[in-house]
Amino acid sequence: ILRYEKDTDRASVESNLIKMALSLKDLGNFDCLKSIIDGLTARPIYRLNRTNSLIPKRLKNELANMTILTSERKNYANLRDAHDLK
Repeated sequence: ILRYEKDTDRASVESNLIKMALSLKDLGNFDCLKSIIDGLTARPIYRLNRTNSLIPKRLKNELANMTILTSERKNYANLRDAHDLK
């Protein structure tokens, strides 16, 4: 994401990564999902305000939901519950 200089290019890459994470969630591949979410929520990416403003609201909501899903709270309780449902 940081390789690109234009905000629109960065937003496109970030949107594609969010869509990929959604697909991984549907497939039950939680290890790769966690890796992508960790990358998207890393400080250098999270701080890109202009880029983040270009991402569709639906994808932002999905990213927020997946961030909660992969949260380390309660020893990954949300992730364990989702894994048990698959």
